[in-house]
Amino acid sequence: NLGVRLVATEQQAEAYAGPVHSGGTQTHSVANASTVQLGQWQRSRRRYWDFLPSLTLSSHLSDNLLLRLGAARVMSRPQYHHLMPSTNYNVTQAQGQGGNPQLDPYRANQFDAALEWYFNDIGLLSGTVFMKDIASFIQFERRQEEHEGILMTIDRPTNGAGGTITGAELALQHEFWYGFGVLANYTYVQGSREAHSAGTLNAIPGTSKHSVNFSVYYQQPLFDVRLAYNYRTRYATGVGETFMDNYGQLDASVRVNLTEQLQLNLDVINLNNEITYLYERSHLAPTGIYENGRRFYTGLRYTF
Repeated sequence: NLGVRLVATEQQAEAYAGPVHSGGTQTHSVANASTVQLGQWQRSRRRYWDFLPSLTLSSHLSDNLLLRLGAARVMSRPQYHHLMPSTNYNVTQAQGQGGNPQLDPYRANQFDAALEWYFNDIGLLSGTVFMKDIASFIQFERRQEEHEGILMTIDRPTNGAGGTITGAELALQHEFWYGFGVLANYTYVQGSREAHSAGTLNAIPGTSKHSVNFSVYYQQPLFDVRLAYNYRTRYATGVGETFMDNYGQLDASVRVNLTEQLQLNLDVINLNNEITYLYERSHLAPTGIYENGRRFYTGLRYTF
């Protein structure tokens, strides 16, 4: 399977130059590092192109053994709120966050090889190795900026140095007996990154070295019950030298078919009430501890 995509992006970001008062928080825009008058409506426009070829090869080594090879150039645009040409800050605390309409998208060349063994009709054991050469990461830099005559600490996204990610994944899908089975995968990732500006961490943002996903299910024509546990080790957030600590979350879902058209749904998110723990450099220097609690959702779904 050989193909190519030609992607044209036209971007327009707009915001007031502030200040717009909302309690103790105010907003002030930055437009291409130029001085603007407060209250002025600012526009920032960008256009860029991406040429994205891809190649996938597959070979049946036997009736139930499949080899896949892939190579592609890929891109992913920044999040919308990272592109906003404004700065939100609190005058009392002298700190805030801002956007950057000049952010480049993530661009990468990626390669992977997978060996898949289909040992029965609904059973799969697979192993994959992969490599991503990423041209640039979006990172947050913490800088001192002056707003309304006050020197403030502002976190703003910038185009950071690129790097390389390599890793491997193991996956298993197996049904032990009728309706009862498991889905599991484990991923190991090793990343290296070019050195960049002082005061920020030379780590791959958002990348955990170890990740595990394990689900057990029992499925029958009248109902479906699933438990899913997702765990990942610590990772750099991309903001200064802040880490997100190890995190494991247990979720549950129940689906009951009341009739052929009517289904009752129940979902429980974060059943184990896991704590989100953020820290700066050392685990003994927390910057945020959040207990988001368990969340319960229920609903009815009717299919015409």
